[in-house]
Amino acid sequence: MKCCVLHVDTVKGDSTFPTVRITRFVADTLGLLHVYDADTATRALACGPYDVVIMKPGTWRYSHHKMEALKLCAQAKHIVIIENDYSWRLDPVFLTLGKPMHFWTTVRADVAGVQAKELNWNVLTWNYPDLYTCGVQQEWHITEKGIIYWGVFRGGRVDDFSRFFKHAPYRVTIGSNTFGIAKWLHFTDGEPQPRVMNLHPPQSEVIKRYEATIYMEDEATRQDTNFAQLSNRFYEAMEAGVFMFISARSAQSFLTAGFSRADIAPFIVNGRRELQAKMPYLPTLRALQSSWHRDYVTGLRANLVAAYADLENGV
Repeated sequence: MKCCVLHVDTVKGDSTFPTVRITRFVADTLGLLHVYDADTATRALACGPYDVVIMKPGTWRYSHHKMEALKLCAQAKHIVIIENDYSWRLDPVFLTLGKPMHFWTTVRADVAGVQAKELNWNVLTWNYPDLYTCGVQQEWHITEKGIIYWGVFRGGRVDDFSRFFKHAPYRVTIGSNTFGIAKWLHFTDGEPQPRVMNLHPPQSEVIKRYEATIYMEDEATRQDTNFAQLSNRFYEAMEAGVFMFISARSAQSFLTAGFSRADIAPFIVNGRRELQAKMPYLPTLRALQSSWHRDYVTGLRANLVAAYADLENGV
């Protein structure tokens, strides 16, 4: 079976952008040509046509190899769509090609009448290819007191932000990028808590200095029964080795992802008072959670190889 892996948007081959991590991982694991710019697309066309194009769709306007990408898909016998976003929708342009479609997604889904294969691309948030660089957080790593939370300000989490970050009896630090800081500062409304800072890479080196973080999800994600994987934030925390509290509102996501209630019960908190009450027991809680800091990528690699074998048998 002749295949290539296509990233629709034009990027650098060594980019750490999440979607490129996925296509590079697929190409490296399966030993396939990785197409991500005009040069690699030209090379792919010269070696084509292909039985299967495995692709991560993009916005097209950021693609400087759009015509080559469309030609690769038009010439292929089958197309595999990779997706990692719970809110994704199939681009109608692929339906017009009239090709058999296959889907490898992080979300449990039936797309265009085809049941998607569930592959947890979120684990690639872990520092690939150095899969296990930090390990479990040690006491000597911790130089900053309190909770750290990182990322953009998301409207679907405002209730949790208010319950855990405003008027907290513990120190709260928010790490965000230059574009996200303004919304966080508006949220704090001039109060000294939480403290907002610009979080520069390497992110894990900053995160692991704090006593703990807290896992929370958007309301839409929590209510979506098709979303069966934990978010990137879980794997970022695991890479950094930092201890993770779990907002009670997001506990169901852990159960859906395969954790038992006994696994997560010690780490669940309903608000700032419960979190504060558990802070003195962090060394014990950290030890209980230590088994979570493991290599998740090997499992994804095995599932990918199995999905590829199934595809090969069906093409």
